[in-house]
Order: sequence, then structure tokens, then C-alpha cells
Amino acid sequence: MHGHVTLISCSPEAAAIIASGGRISTMDGTADEIYAKSLAAGQEKNEKLIGKVLSSGHTSVLEHCYVNLSFENVSVLAEQFLIEFRLASFTVKSRRYVDFSGAGYVAPDFSDPAQAAAFAVRQELPDREPRCRVTLYQGLCKGEKMDFLVQKCTEAGAAEIVFFSCTRCVAKAVNMEKKLERWQRIAEEAAKQSGRGIIPQVRYEADFVAVLNDALHTDLPLFMYETGERETIRDAIEHTAQPIASAAIITGPEGGFAEFEADMARKLGMHICSMGERILRCETAPVVALTALMYGTGNL
Repeated sequence: MHGHVTLISCSPEAAAIIASGGRISTMDGTADEIYAKSLAAGQEKNEKLIGKVLSSGHTSVLEHCYVNLSFENVSVLAEQFLIEFRLASFTVKSRRYVDFSGAGYVAPDFSDPAQAAAFAVRQELPDREPRCRVTLYQGLCKGEKMDFLVQKCTEAGAAEIVFFSCTRCVAKAVNMEKKLERWQRIAEEAAKQSGRGIIPQVRYEADFVAVLNDALHTDLPLFMYETGERETIRDAIEHTAQPIASAAIITGPEGGFAEFEADMARKLGMHICSMGERILRCETAPVVALTALMYGTGNL
């Protein structure tokens, strides 16, 4: 995937402004006079002076100018690079409109050096995101179990984490706005630590039927249920047309799913899967299921 960077605006006579910053400590006159002399010196002389100043380690002169850029389809890692090396003082981003799907370091590839009004950026490192986009649906659990779940499933490769309420949920859906903000921060930190190319979105869905409906729109909807058919994740993968581009994993809260909820998933044609003979904790089950799915689809 290719990204694009559009130059929205920049300082007029940028080279003259930066060169003035380099001259101001060695040249007599007011700031206006020094700037006028830099304009008169011309682009070539100013660029040579800027090169000397930068090579001596004095990069702060660059901060006398501004550049406003609009990024499209570049990774969150590139954004971190810009801020870390003081190439950007702040960024404004909306996960609703910005696609963070490109992973790795990006570098400009100028197609028109004279104008450079818009240029493409190419991806230098391989994409670290799984080829199978997995959405994890998890019944609300108590306490810090959710923090653990968000962190580990982000590291394991989940593209989206959706919490929901169902019949046997002990935890109540209260103060969800603050909780979602916390879980989103945990996902962001886990994504940075593990080198993800995206930050998984964490959200809440109050309607269990809507959860089932959303999961049905994936190539491989898995409903994790400790009793019933006991189909393995491996069998579900093998009986699904390849390649699998998207999948959904639905796991329950501490009390598991009610029988009628499993019947709903069964009648909709979902894979009713188990994870062996052992009973896993509600915060462990989604991590194990996600890991097994990543391995079975060749993403681990």
C-alpha cells in the first residue's frame, strides 16, 4: 500500500528565514536587516550556509520555519519518527478517517522536485500486520481482566476488540466511556511496544444480536463454547475457503454463554468451537483462541 503526503502550506522564503537564524549570531544589524541580507544572498548561498550550520549539529535553526503536511495511509510508526526527531511538534489524528494500515518507516519519493506540492511515500519495511483481519468479541468481565485481555490480544494481532453484554455477564456496562478510553490507551501502548502497524479500535456493543450479525460478515466466524459440537479451530480453518481474509472470535464472560445464545450462533451457521478438554479463564480463552487462529492461518 502506498501513502501520500500533501504539502498544505509552508513558510515563504524558507531558506532565507533559516539562513537568517544562522547569521544572526555573527552578523551586525537588526533581525529585519539580516533577513533582507539573506534574501539578497540568494538561494544557493543560503543553502550552503544552512548545510554548514546543520553539519555542526545546530539543528534548532530549522524551527524558525513551519511546514503543514497532510498524511494519508502512513503508519503510526512514521508519526512517532517525525515527533521523536523534532520534525513535527504535534499531530492531529482521527482513527475514524485516517488509515494506519501501512507499517514501518516511510521515506519521500519526489516525483516533481521543483514543486513537491504532493508526493508519494513508499513503505521501506515489510508489513507487520496479519493477512487475516481478526475481530475479537468478548463478553464483559470483572476487574483488571479486561486490561490484560486488551494488552495481550493487541500484541497477538487483533485488528479490533469489541466488548459486549450477554445473559451471564457479572460485570455491568457502567461508565463505559471512561473504561473504553482506558482500554484504548492500553491498546495503543501495546501496539507501539509490539511494533504493530495499526492501533486496534476498542469499542462496546450493547446488542448481542448485533455482535452475531457483525461476526457473520467475516470469512470465518468462531463462537467459542465449552459444550456442544466441540469443533476445533484447526478443523474450522481447514473447512473454510482459502485464503481467509477476515475472521471473528466470540468468547464469553466468567459464566460463559447461555444455551440459547449458543443456539442462536448455531442456527446462524457459525462454527461452534472448543479449545480442548480444559476450561480456560475468560481472560485467557480469547488470547489462546486468537493465537491458535493466527497460527492456523499462517500469521504466526
